[in-house]
Amino acid sequence: MIKVLIFSIFLRFCTAFRITFPPELTGIYPHVDAHFGPRLDSLSDTQKILTLVQPDRFGCKQINKLNHSLFSNDTNIEIVALILRGSKNANGIPCTFSDKILNAQKAGFTAVVVGNNIGGYWIHTMFADNKESVKITIPSVSISQNTYSGLFEYLIKTNKTIKVELTEEGVVTNKHPKMSFYEKMLYIMLLLFLFFSATTMFILGGRLLYKKVRTFCDRRNRALRLQSIPLIQYNNPNIDSDTNDTIVENEEMDVGLDICLDDRSDGIAEIQSKHKNIDKNSNDFVHNDTCGICLEDFSQGEIIKRLPCKHGFHQECVDGWLVKAGKCPICVQTVF
Repeated sequence: MIKVLIFSIFLRFCTAFRITFPPELTGIYPHVDAHFGPRLDSLSDTQKILTLVQPDRFGCKQINKLNHSLFSNDTNIEIVALILRGSKNANGIPCTFSDKILNAQKAGFTAVVVGNNIGGYWIHTMFADNKESVKITIPSVSISQNTYSGLFEYLIKTNKTIKVELTEEGVVTNKHPKMSFYEKMLYIMLLLFLFFSATTMFILGGRLLYKKVRTFCDRRNRALRLQSIPLIQYNNPNIDSDTNDTIVENEEMDVGLDICLDDRSDGIAEIQSKHKNIDKNSNDFVHNDTCGICLEDFSQGEIIKRLPCKHGFHQECVDGWLVKAGKCPICVQTVF
């Protein structure tokens, strides 16, 4: 759709390049006038013969003098040179459009048609590119790569002549020509598509960038606040610091035998009396005796990190988790 739109608009600013012979090539081909030299209306309305230049098709070097007898006995017939864009001159310098047209002018050609060497259907506009362009006295036009390729292959393979007309037929004088309803709809559809595409890309890109920046900043702040979480020495009063064995379990076994002999209430009282009191409000109290990340039991006197929810973890285990999530791995309470 975009190609159709561009091509339809582009044709409005192209004058007529008409081929009248041979029949298989007959038709009007789009071309663009050069921005130097005379206009096409300076040419006569008679048919002209289109031919390749020699010794090479680029016209950057000196072109062989035109021999009218090769085309017609009429010496007044106008011969148009077909030249390809690009290449370099004899000094190895890229030749300009002005160089090509001047070489054709010196060789005796009436006009010049320059074919684009890239772009397929695209037509390159020729501008004055040096001071020598003021010496140009013949008109010149540019055509697309596809048009040039078809003409070039025909002239090489058939060795026949191509008759052309170069006129201002179809030229648009209004700088802003009126568009048809179809062209207006294409314009609107293209603009809407570009607008919504750009808006969507902007919104999605902005949200993605904001999310990444926010995540980076949050993790950076959490990393800086890790030092605010206290490190404590794990101390379980029910564990023997020398053997690291649980005292309560051994005492419960002894008390269990007493329960079988004595009254249950007396046994419970005895258990309570033999359990060491644990102060849950103390600064070294933690709810768990095992790291919830690596699942290893804490050793008596081991340095661990205690979160505000009073869950303890190994420092090397919990620091990375807190930087990433900022919550307790066990109770999911927000730490910071």
